[in-house]
Amino acid sequence: MTHLATADNIENSFTEQQINIVKNLELDHYEWGIANSSGILGWPDAHETWVRAGIAMYGANPMSNRKQDTVDLRPAMQMKTSILAVNHHSKGDLIGYNNAYTCSNDMKIAVIAAGYADGYPRHKTATSQVRVHDQLCDIIGRVSMDMITVDVSALETVNVDDEVILFGTSPDANDVADWSETIAYEVLCNVGAHARREYINKD
Repeated sequence: MTHLATADNIENSFTEQQINIVKNLELDHYEWGIANSSGILGWPDAHETWVRAGIAMYGANPMSNRKQDTVDLRPAMQMKTSILAVNHHSKGDLIGYNNAYTCSNDMKIAVIAAGYADGYPRHKTATSQVRVHDQLCDIIGRVSMDMITVDVSALETVNVDDEVILFGTSPDANDVADWSETIAYEVLCNVGAHARREYINKD
């Protein structure tokens, strides 16, 4: 039994060393395989009797060069919520805990029903976004326990109960991970018990 520790980086020779060591054991009379998601996508020589996909089964690309070398994976999981309130703010208004955000001009701000208690990362960069009416909108201020504030000024119409996509196809789990300086594995695993699960079988 072994695990490909650096397979996400196709320029790292350690994976090739691992593959060669295992192949030199002459295990062909066994059913064996060592290719994890990264091994499947980046290291064909690691494909043996079977492979064991993990994060790729959720549609998240595990490769470190994923932005340059994309693969055709479809997200198997979507996290969504709805708008609780839409507020009109003036230039200079302060938003969120510690007054973390100052409105740069008159803005339309939506409060959405999600937060770190639901598994959305509390830590985020300034570029963090969600999707409302098929448009990416910036998260502003801090992620609170049960709520997030979003700049929806660019949307002509936005109302209470409108759907908000936290992650799915766009943004995807890797995007949220990048904005939170973590990995997609953590984003997917942290979806909390508060979230209602709905399982959909699509042909």
